[in-house]
Amino acid sequence: RGLRLGSLSYIPSPDKDAVLSQRIGNTEIAAGTLIPKGTVINLTLGDGVTGAIMDVPYLIGLSKDEVEQYLQENNMVANFFYNKDIEDTAAAVVFKQYPNSNGEEKLNMGEPIDLFFSKTLPKNILEDSTFKARRK
Repeated sequence: RGLRLGSLSYIPSPDKDAVLSQRIGNTEIAAGTLIPKGTVINLTLGDGVTGAIMDVPYLIGLSKDEVEQYLQENNMVANFFYNKDIEDTAAAVVFKQYPNSNGEEKLNMGEPIDLFFSKTLPKNILEDSTFKARRK
């Protein structure tokens, strides 16, 4: 299409070599943007599941910003799901995750964790001893 390949970078993702983002310089290219022929495009690709196993983190009670910071610091990826009544995703908190961080389940490096957000934490979670112990 007349574009030139710039730098390639890889991040954990179960989708090996899938294009996860494209940039001109350090600026993300928005969908539908017209780009002149000859433009150098930098790509971020998925590196696939590496086979490295990691413990599942406990993310219940964290806000979206806290989760995003944790994921970035730990080179992890996640799928975000929001309850329909949420109007401000920044104010939402994780009330459920899959897989669980019960010590029995593990994640392959690059495999996403599913995070479910609500406006507030349900009473049963607030009273849960595991939640109380991990939030100290």
